[in-house]
Amino acid sequence: MILNKSDFSIRKDNTNKLKYFLLCKIDQLGEFKFEDDSWYYRKKHINSLPKGNFTITFYQIPVKYREWVKYYSLSCDSSPTTIHKKCLSIASFLKFIEEHPPPSELHQITRLQVNAFEFHLKQLDISESKKQHTYASVQDFFMRLTDFPDFSNVTPVKQLNPFKQSSIMKSDMLLPKRVITAWDKAFKNENLDIPLELRVVYWLIRSFPNRITEILSMKIDSLKSFYSQYVIQIPTYKQNGGHPEAVLKPIPVVYAGHGKYVIDLLKRLQIQTKQYLNSPFNSANNRQDLLFCVRYWNFNKRKKSPSICINPKRTDILQNWTGFKLMNCFHNWLLY
Repeated sequence: MILNKSDFSIRKDNTNKLKYFLLCKIDQLGEFKFEDDSWYYRKKHINSLPKGNFTITFYQIPVKYREWVKYYSLSCDSSPTTIHKKCLSIASFLKFIEEHPPPSELHQITRLQVNAFEFHLKQLDISESKKQHTYASVQDFFMRLTDFPDFSNVTPVKQLNPFKQSSIMKSDMLLPKRVITAWDKAFKNENLDIPLELRVVYWLIRSFPNRITEILSMKIDSLKSFYSQYVIQIPTYKQNGGHPEAVLKPIPVVYAGHGKYVIDLLKRLQIQTKQYLNSPFNSANNRQDLLFCVRYWNFNKRKKSPSICINPKRTDILQNWTGFKLMNCFHNWLLY
């Protein structure tokens, strides 16, 4: 099929319209510019996770292809972390294309080149899951590019991912019952040197299973009294339909027995957090409305029983807890 000048003009106009539509999304995500090579999705940052979980970088993308990867990122509706992981996988593919002549424009890449990259992946000493994710990201990249008139509707990648997704049995991820029993006894033993905030997280997760990110995103005023019971409000981000504010999940708790123990722990933590926020150690960088604002500490591995030590370089600094830092604490706890 031979295209005349009018056809090319229409295609270019449609491409520019789609690009303009994607560029308009930037205002909904953050204050960055399209030309920046680091995008912080500030308006998506509504939980306690660190800034890096909402930042997408493009330094790793060959300059020749960087603009198209940016448009691809804007077309994705996934979380910033997922988009960033996809971009890293796409970067490895584009670097391979650039390093193996003849270098091609994106719309000129052929199935032969993609197959060569597939063979390259098979030779790498990485997990099958990583290979599967990398190829899937390249598939998604080319599929989304077909929305642009510049690209053919026929993609150079295979329709079926040549790498199988490995599955991990959930039973392999569970802690043995004897370990859970030992932990329950330890976390109720007030004689052990376990920080209050860690006790609260543990018993909230054990009593009312929720994601760690949601627990750490709880507000200071998340505990409400209602006659003979209390209501714990835990934010959930999976059910909010992508809206800026999280949906509060109310959990009623009778103020008796184990419920009373958990409520009393929460009350103590509320007092501790308010004291911390009113101290000179508080920083403007910390979220002032979160319940889990804590000091920098870790377990002292030199002692046989649980004992914490404060980082001497950060004795006068507070931090908002994140899932990664908390999981590191639980990992160190396993060493006892």
